[in-house]
Amino acid sequence: RKGMPWWGYLLYLPLLLRAKWIEAQILLALNEDLKSIFLSPGFWLGMLEHADWFTDGALPVQAYLCDLEIPVTEHFAFSFEMSWAWPLAPIVRTLHFWGLLSLVLSFSALAQQLLGAVDSGEKRLDLAADVPGFGAVANWYEEQDHDWNKAAEDGGCLSERALLTSISKVFLENVVQLWLQASFFGLIFDRLHHVGKVKLLISMALGLISCLAKILPMAVGLLCALRAGSIGWAQGMAILLGQMIAICCIAWTAMKLYKSFHCETHIWNLTTGCVPKEIIEGIS
Repeated sequence: RKGMPWWGYLLYLPLLLRAKWIEAQILLALNEDLKSIFLSPGFWLGMLEHADWFTDGALPVQAYLCDLEIPVTEHFAFSFEMSWAWPLAPIVRTLHFWGLLSLVLSFSALAQQLLGAVDSGEKRLDLAADVPGFGAVANWYEEQDHDWNKAAEDGGCLSERALLTSISKVFLENVVQLWLQASFFGLIFDRLHHVGKVKLLISMALGLISCLAKILPMAVGLLCALRAGSIGWAQGMAILLGQMIAICCIAWTAMKLYKSFHCETHIWNLTTGCVPKEIIEGIS
């Protein structure tokens, strides 16, 4: 009812501080000073991303415990049956809601590990540093890339790192996880204590900030690349379409959260609206 106990956050805090200490030590070894480290946006955004992974990882456990008390999976599957995505309802029932969360989280983690392992030479250390949330280290290695700097000086270039992480992190981690978290928030709304609601909302806020921090630089880089002619219009439109899909999914998630407070059952579908109370009571 109150979400993760406070002692869980206290146990996690030393791990977060240790990760940031390791990142600072790496940057010091690369001849960066403490002032530039702490003024780096990547350092603090990496902290948010690290915390987002922690809260995302705790959610399947909470969903599993809730599924033992209330038919979370059945309510979620029925919301699919009422929508245009009705063929997915049997899959939801088979995997369970907590299983879906675990599957998405695991797939996202493996995709990022694979991306960080591709071409383990120095040029790809920026992608490797992105995996543990070392944003400042990733930025440092990207800035050392001679080809990237030359392209930027020539009139603007779309960051390859931004493009790759937008697939592995924005879509597989942030967008899908945010949508599932918003769904879970509505499914257990009545059972949540106000403290539990705040914890879930904070978790989603971390994911949203992390998502926007990746989408916005990607959009700026795309505009610069199109203006400079360093990317074709066909490629640019394809990338823009991906970004628009991500933004639409975020808007969808925001609407689900809004409807959680206004629908009588707290469950809302994009194609059918609020799920009727009578049907949910029948399932319960």
